[in-house]
Parts: sequence; structure tokens; C-alpha cells
Amino acid sequence: MKYKIQLMELIIIMLLILLSIVTYNQVRYSENLKGATGEVKSFHVAVISDHINSYSAERFLKGINESVMSNDCVYELYNLEEFDIEVLSKIMIATQVDGVVINLENNLQATTLIEELRAKQIKVIAAGNDAPETERDVYIGTNKYNLGKKAGLLAIEASGNTGNVSVILGSEYEPEQPLSSINFLNGIYETYQDMALYKLTNIKYSRDSRAEILMDELLKERPSINVVICTDPIDAIRVTRVLVDRNLVGDIAVIASGDPPEIVDAIQKELIYASVVEDYQELGILSMNNLIKILNGESVSSYINIPIEIIRKDEIIDESD
Repeated sequence: MKYKIQLMELIIIMLLILLSIVTYNQVRYSENLKGATGEVKSFHVAVISDHINSYSAERFLKGINESVMSNDCVYELYNLEEFDIEVLSKIMIATQVDGVVINLENNLQATTLIEELRAKQIKVIAAGNDAPETERDVYIGTNKYNLGKKAGLLAIEASGNTGNVSVILGSEYEPEQPLSSINFLNGIYETYQDMALYKLTNIKYSRDSRAEILMDELLKERPSINVVICTDPIDAIRVTRVLVDRNLVGDIAVIASGDPPEIVDAIQKELIYASVVEDYQELGILSMNNLIKILNGESVSSYINIPIEIIRKDEIIDESD
């Protein structure tokens, strides 16, 4: 009997903790996102991400906020790194959200979460990374395979038809994820498959370590490296600093991602060869806008493409698909 009481107390404590987290999120975002007159918005939605501290998530959430301020809704932000999938699914159901924007790099987790939410008739937008085998309502994003192909073509352009290429995958990628499931890498492989003298030799993850340390490792492991492709702009800047310190600018080309001022400046100074740009802010705007359209009963396309741009020195070329 004593143990049953203790177990019941433990369950009550856990439920109270869960309720406090949900309440905190509701108050935090509801207060911030009330209209100018203080009215409470109609739709209640959630945004779920597994890489909140990355550059792409920062821009994505900026777009989400921009859309929310002009639409009839409030939202809560959940970091998947702080929740179990099953717990998060129960929170969505318990808080009676009308819809969810899922911005996850882990396809398995995205698939599991989408299936659980759709089973409860909750509308779901998959943003940035698709889960086509699920019944998600809409996918909005860039084709990662094409993104990888563009990065691969830039690497060839930067170093000629022979060379060794290394890739540093940003914090949005998990080391445990099978390489064959990473469409960005598959796009790069496709670019090189008929080029015997061109190889993708090393793949590193900045979730494991800072980019400066990873670059030092690459230089030791593969001194003949010609190109480094970075999927995170912060990693690209850090790699560039290493090359400057080692007096290797010009010997090793850097293909970056994103368009923050530091990247554009480095391209102008020829420290970075070029950058492949996804419009993450537009991704956030379109994700929330289309979720609101669905909740209002409007019909939307099941796939909405986000354009890709290439930034080279003194030019911006629109190379969207």
C-alpha cells in the first residue's frame, strides 16, 4: 500500500511539472503575440524543432513570428531535444492545438510525430525536411538533393575537375543518422559519380565539435583537401579563420551556406568562394501562412518550393528549381 501511494505521488508530481511547462509556454507566447488591442487570437498552433540554436532555426523562427503577427493565431515553440516524442504528442493533444509546424531534421522522429498528430486529426506542416511517406498536409522547403548538387557543382567550379572534398554538416544534422538518408550528401555524390579524380573524402559533424577543431582534424587526416563544404554559415566563418591563420586561403576553397553579412563579406574578400542560400525566413513565413489557410478551410498545394540562390563575388544568381 505504501509503495502504491508513493507511486501515485510521483505520477502527480510529474503531471504538475508537465502542466507547468505547458502553462509557461502558453503564457510566454500568448502574451507576446496578442494583437495591438490585446485581443486573443483565434487559432492555437505549435512549432516543433530539433535544432533551435542553429542559424537556420533563428531565421525560420523570425519568419514564423512575422507571419503570426499578421495572422489570427498564437503559437508555442517546443524544442524536441527537451521532450520525448510521445510526451510531446500528448502535450499537443492535451493543449488542443489546431495545427503544428514541424521543422525536424530527423526523418524518423518527424515521421513518428506526424503520424501520431494526424491520427488525432491535427493539421501538420512539414517544414524544411519532408516526410513524404506520412499524411502530412503540406511540405514546404527546398529540395535538399538539389541543394547538395548545387554545392557539389560549386566545389568543382572552385577547384577544377580533380580534387578532394570534405563536408562539415551543421548542428541540424545528427551523427547517428545514416549517410544514405541525408539527401544533401546524396546530391553531392550524384555530382561526382562520373568523375574518377574527384572524391568526397571526409564528413564531419559540428554537433560533435566546433568547426575550428574539425578543420584542424581534416588538415591532419587529409592534407590534400581542396574544398570544404559547410551547411552552417557559422561553421563556414570558423573554417575560414583557420585557413587564414594557416595561410591556406586560395589553397582550399570554402563553399558556405546562408547569407548573413559575415558570409557576404568573406565572399567579397575572396575568403569564401560562394554560398548556397536557402531562404529560411521565407520558409517560416510560408509555413505559418499555409497552416492558417488550411485551418481556415482553404485549399493549398501539398508541396511548396523554397527557391535556392547562389552568392558569388559581386553577383547574386537565382538558381531556384
